[in-house]
Amino acid sequence: MRTARIGAILAIGLTGLAGLAATAAPVGARTLGGGAVCTGGAIAPGIYQQLLVVGVCSVPQGTVTVTGNLTIAPGALLDATTPTPPAALPGTVVVGGNVLVGSGAVLFLGCDAAILCPSGTTAESDIVAGNIIAVGALGVVIHAVYVQGSVSVVGGGGGAGMVTPACLGAVAPAPWSQDPSPLAFFPVYTDVEDSTIGGNLRIIGLQTCYLGALRNHVQGNVLDQQNQMGDPDANEVVGNSVTGNMVCTGSLPQVQFGESGAAPNQVGGQAIGQCGFGVQAPDINYGTGGPQPISVPMV
Repeated sequence: MRTARIGAILAIGLTGLAGLAATAAPVGARTLGGGAVCTGGAIAPGIYQQLLVVGVCSVPQGTVTVTGNLTIAPGALLDATTPTPPAALPGTVVVGGNVLVGSGAVLFLGCDAAILCPSGTTAESDIVAGNIIAVGALGVVIHAVYVQGSVSVVGGGGGAGMVTPACLGAVAPAPWSQDPSPLAFFPVYTDVEDSTIGGNLRIIGLQTCYLGALRNHVQGNVLDQQNQMGDPDANEVVGNSVTGNMVCTGSLPQVQFGESGAAPNQVGGQAIGQCGFGVQAPDINYGTGGPQPISVPMV
């Protein structure tokens, strides 16, 4: 599910995005008990002790700093992406605590998730001092974010309807479909790219259209287990630098290079299962397209 598949969708979405950016709601956050609640629209730049998102919210400009936890309530959506100009939604988010994503909720964080983020970027202006924890979330998309703790995505996704190839043409459910950006035109997916993670990266029991984990620097372990995806190009968990161990088991499709153009994972500890040392897969961007190892020992 790379740009070759969704370029046309993106072009349509960008056309609508310009108008949405000009008419975005002013401030959707209200003070509540030392924190703030966003019921919908744009979140104003500023410093919040806690921030709870209960509607469809965005960070269209400036820096939103949350000294405590940032929580996306069940069924809510936060689009806090930083795309390449001239697209909209250029805000930055800094979280001193954890980012918590509830059941059926959606989080877009970091460099723009709509394939506008330059591949391999190292610009990590969005920072999470704690962990990103999503349990039963509809979608989690993280591009070029510095996470001092761990990233955990457990369960969730679009469900059984997202684990067949038909997911590529399916209408995304709410709140994904309500996002004020081209992402609303995309199939439901979860993706972690070009990020630094101080702890572990865990994606377990997800049912979605596409899953990717590309070019991340992970200081702990990486677990990709029991995930089901409808896009035959999904489960691109490659190009990562992993200080600890890497375990990939029970996912369909298996770990692959797909159209990612990424290099093999470099693993400092053990590599086991579908991403194990010695496991090879075809790579259309490698030489003649022949197989190369999914993971190699870290040099």
